[in-house]
Amino acid sequence: MTWILVIGPTKWAPGHRPSLPGELADLLPRSWTRKGLDVLWPIDVRSILVGLLRREGHDAVLMEDEPRLGREPLLRKFSRMVREHLSGWFFVYWPMKANMRGVAWELSHLGTRVDDGVLSAEQVHVFLQEGVANFDEEGETLLFQEEGGRSYYDSDLHLFGCRIHTWSGYESLLLKVIAFGKEQVPREG
Repeated sequence: MTWILVIGPTKWAPGHRPSLPGELADLLPRSWTRKGLDVLWPIDVRSILVGLLRREGHDAVLMEDEPRLGREPLLRKFSRMVREHLSGWFFVYWPMKANMRGVAWELSHLGTRVDDGVLSAEQVHVFLQEGVANFDEEGETLLFQEEGGRSYYDSDLHLFGCRIHTWSGYESLLLKVIAFGKEQVPREG
């Protein structure tokens, strides 16, 4: 089916340690080293999303599982993955209270590829947890609600034409990711 890169945070912001819900623990891959631990980490959720997308027949990839080429720096690895898969989806998992530093760079890179016309903005799906941001229709911008002063660059995601989806609970997130994975990737033409 479709190649899908699932990116997003790996860790929570300092002091945030949500417990692992039982329904998600059962979805972690058997080989996942964190299985059985009591804290849910963002990388756990991304691993679950990749597993569900694979069950749907997609070539889904977790950034951390893709091997580096030799001593390839992480930034170059991500850039290479985008370049090699320009006809795929890029799904961004964005929960509340997550450490988003690395994701900010990844979003910037994707935004640059969209702005350069290399990627279609519709290929980038951002799955925001309710409470992360609200859409201000008058100002046509995303208003970030979380502490930590999200950069104004993030508020332009929808202006690029990236697809913004909100989710309230993990069941909602899982259903949306599966549904949007079934859509056809837009082709330039």
